[in-house]
Amino acid sequence: MGSSSSFGFGNHFFIFDILIFYICRKKKVFNTGLNVFLFEEVFFIGEYISKHVQFSPIKYGKRVRKLEEIYDKNIAGKIARNATFAPFTYIFLFIPILSFVLILSQEIVYVGLIFFLIIFLCFYFDIWLENQLKNRRLKILSEFTTVLSKMSLLINAGVTSTVAFELVATSSSGVFYDEMKQTIKEIRNGVSYEEALDKLNFRSGCKEVRKFISLYKQNLEKGGPEFPLLLSEMASNAWEERKRRAKIAGGVASQKLLIPIMMMFIGILLMVIVPAFNSFL
Repeated sequence: MGSSSSFGFGNHFFIFDILIFYICRKKKVFNTGLNVFLFEEVFFIGEYISKHVQFSPIKYGKRVRKLEEIYDKNIAGKIARNATFAPFTYIFLFIPILSFVLILSQEIVYVGLIFFLIIFLCFYFDIWLENQLKNRRLKILSEFTTVLSKMSLLINAGVTSTVAFELVATSSSGVFYDEMKQTIKEIRNGVSYEEALDKLNFRSGCKEVRKFISLYKQNLEKGGPEFPLLLSEMASNAWEERKRRAKIAGGVASQKLLIPIMMMFIGILLMVIVPAFNSFL
């Protein structure tokens, strides 16, 4: 009874998939080319279903804001849309497979594996996005320390803050350097300094950068002799923070190294104990 009901359930999904394929056969979804998406070519299934199912606009908005730190605004919206379509697509593609496996194998282990695979695929994009943002912010913070030091040296040497910003931006390459170059490009294209710096602030996603931009904007508006001193202090604090992060990263790396060492230790113990235990018996 359970097998026949599972078969019927899976058949409904299978027939529904074929029906959507036929209805949307000429429709194409924007292909992001990101490896995080599987079967992106058939995301029109998820798009069709999402039109008839209410999903959270708050979650969609949060994804867009996070993606805009990494991608252009238009691309970020399209990626977020595909991330919404993905779970619906995976569910309707894999549930027939899940039902057929249950019927053919009668093994709950295989069914459980496919079920957890579906759950994982549904949540994988958000996990991937958080890792992307984390790695990006770590790179920004690493480069930001050097940027502050260069800015501080130039301004203390008598270079104006705007010229120093441009010189530092073009002095090297990297995530934060590229964002600074993008800011300069926007200013040259007619965007106001304040708006361009606000965009840089948003794309960086780091409180340390926000503090620097706030200080930099204040200097542009009011000026004052205290800016070089505050910038030097900020650069010094940034280096201390970078050392602290390096120590933490070193500690995490050493903890990770303990895992293979413990595995080797357990293997050696088994090699010694098992023969001794057998001879004792």
